[in-house]
Amino acid sequence: MISTSMIDHSDQVLNEQIPAHRAILAARSEYFRALLYGGLKESNQSKITLDVSSTAFKQLLRYIYTGSSELKDKEVDEILTLLGLVHQYGITAFVKAISDYLYGVLTVANVCTIADEARLLDLAELADKCYEFMDGNACSVIKHDSLSNLSFDTLVMVLGRERFKHIEEIEIFQAVHKWCQNNDVVEEKKTYLYGRVRYIAISRNNLLQIVRPAGVVNTEHLL
Repeated sequence: MISTSMIDHSDQVLNEQIPAHRAILAARSEYFRALLYGGLKESNQSKITLDVSSTAFKQLLRYIYTGSSELKDKEVDEILTLLGLVHQYGITAFVKAISDYLYGVLTVANVCTIADEARLLDLAELADKCYEFMDGNACSVIKHDSLSNLSFDTLVMVLGRERFKHIEEIEIFQAVHKWCQNNDVVEEKKTYLYGRVRYIAISRNNLLQIVRPAGVVNTEHLL
């Protein structure tokens, strides 16, 4: 527990004032070093405001002061918010600790969310672990609703992986169609995704009963 008599700095996070030591923050984070000692206006302020999650910031402070953080039983979205904050502040050891934890809790239900965040933050090792998990569970991942939440770039990356090229093509079409229905993107991206489907590998029955009713491609030349 930090004694209030020792506090020389406080951060106001989403209207909640959180005390911390200026020197300790600067010692553990290049971001805070620049903010608090780099000649910016915050260098001369005893209180600064940060537009971040207070829950995540408290977790970050706990790690800065103790070198540990309790991630067990936390929701994946909460952990990813923390990961984004830690990455922003450049605390690489904590980024690795969170990534290592996420490796162990990957599921079909959360791997798409984690993969997207890893790609966004340019965390190649975490992203690769997610892709490897997807490869091993491709038949389940392609059917899961969470696939529709992937960004366009990540979806293209996943569909281009060798393992996904061996999934039934009708399942690829259904996944692409669901993604296009659930994402407000430019038509060029939808056209690109539909164009990746190998319709010649889809049975006549599925073309008639599934692809044609979707109304997104001309199936006449395929029948």
